[in-house]
Amino acid sequence: MTPVAERSIESVVAGYYCRALSRHGPTHRGVDWSTQESQELRFATLLDGIDWSGRPTLLDFGCGYGALAEHLDDLGVDCDYVGYDIAPAMIDAARRSYRDRDDRRFTADAISLQRADFVVASGVFNVKLDIPRSSWTTYVGATIAQLGSLTRRRLSFNMLPAASAPELEREDLYYSNPGAVVRYCRATVGGPVELREDYGLWEFTVLASPAGA
Repeated sequence: MTPVAERSIESVVAGYYCRALSRHGPTHRGVDWSTQESQELRFATLLDGIDWSGRPTLLDFGCGYGALAEHLDDLGVDCDYVGYDIAPAMIDAARRSYRDRDDRRFTADAISLQRADFVVASGVFNVKLDIPRSSWTTYVGATIAQLGSLTRRRLSFNMLPAASAPELEREDLYYSNPGAVVRYCRATVGGPVELREDYGLWEFTVLASPAGA
């Protein structure tokens, strides 16, 4: 994918989420989740099994207004957290909430991102809007590869599987084959991959580790 095409996609998506935040504020609705409970269940699944000893680093890719940072605070875990989002308004909201915390940093600058022990991406692949499916598929593949290169120990992300019937699928959402995603992660991230489909939501979570992690 060319840088111009990538910027065009991200501009459309950033605009969508900036409008959602403007309408609903820093809440689950502001990042387009139906309930706070489902948002927190996703977080729990993405973080499941992480060893928090030794103060690991964590990159929250698509951090929104900082909901995962709040979830980590509720868990009481100790880590160095960096949140990244393509929507500047989201970063502004997150920074207002965490302006007094040195261990919670937020940025909209993708070039500044550094490798982290754990990389988490919740919901970043689901909403394609009116972007052609072929273009979005290329974008998703490139993003997974990018996140894999930023991961020292484990990459976690979630996606939507195909609906039970084609007529139930929405044109603005992106659906993937879980098996194909797992195979792609094995090829690009390089290590073992775990597929989670057991947490009660119509989606799946992939946990992928680099070789030797």
